[in-house]
Amino acid sequence: MGEPVKVFVGRLPRDITEDDFSALMGSQLGLVETILLKDKATGRGKGCGFAKFATIDQALGCVEAMNGAVTVSDTLGPLQVSVASGEAAKHGVPQETMATGQAKLFVGGLPKGADLAAVTDELNAVFSGYGEVTEVYVMNDRTGGCKGAAFVKMASTASATAAMQALHDQHMVTNAASALEVKFATARVDNVPQAQPPQMFQQPAANGARGGMGHWPAAHHPMPMQPAPPARGGQVPPPPPGGLRQVAGWTEFCADGGIPYYHHQSTGLTQWEQPPEFQGLPQLPSRSMGGRARPY
Repeated sequence: MGEPVKVFVGRLPRDITEDDFSALMGSQLGLVETILLKDKATGRGKGCGFAKFATIDQALGCVEAMNGAVTVSDTLGPLQVSVASGEAAKHGVPQETMATGQAKLFVGGLPKGADLAAVTDELNAVFSGYGEVTEVYVMNDRTGGCKGAAFVKMASTASATAAMQALHDQHMVTNAASALEVKFATARVDNVPQAQPPQMFQQPAANGARGGMGHWPAAHHPMPMQPAPPARGGQVPPPPPGGLRQVAGWTEFCADGGIPYYHHQSTGLTQWEQPPEFQGLPQLPSRSMGGRARPY
């Protein structure tokens, strides 16, 4: 069995016990472990925790069953349940599918030149065995026949994951020459300017060197220059060394003007939005740090 998948659970009462939290999550299929986050000084809960599941589809099933649908405290409102940041990428699920709830799959290995309606009907029948299919789009060639690939959109990420695990390299459709290739479709982003790589500091070259300017030796390069971040919603600055708070692979940094942003060490994702794992952590005093991180 692979590495368990971690699910974040927020809006828990601070007086909930570990046994109560385990019982709350125990009805979910594939539960491996529960972890209730506690304040080290007081021993009281921080109002959130994590549940680990055996597979990604079981974790996603828990999210779909509990997020916004289960209430432990009327004062706090429905539970906030989501796959923990970094887990989706680690297990091959695009982050954009987590935000929309639906998931689009790329399907290759279809018979080229086949009738579009026949291929569409067969894909509908095959993928419906794993959950609700909301759309099937078969790509056509110049003659109007199947081009060999299609997109299948499913109503839930858990269903799409189950279909991908069951069908990829294992199922052949009618008249196909090979087994299906099934994977999550990646979002295509057009007309978005790419961030330029940061420039390195330079120093005068040694006497007699050509060009008059030279780079620091590779072993002694200073860190890249920190660009001034734009207003919230624009390009996120690259993470500087150090950091403020750290949890579940995320590190919090502070841009010019005191605006926080977050970087995940494993996935390389940098974003303005605060990951849910930071909920319940003690807040640090607000301070503009000019794009530099304050060490612990």
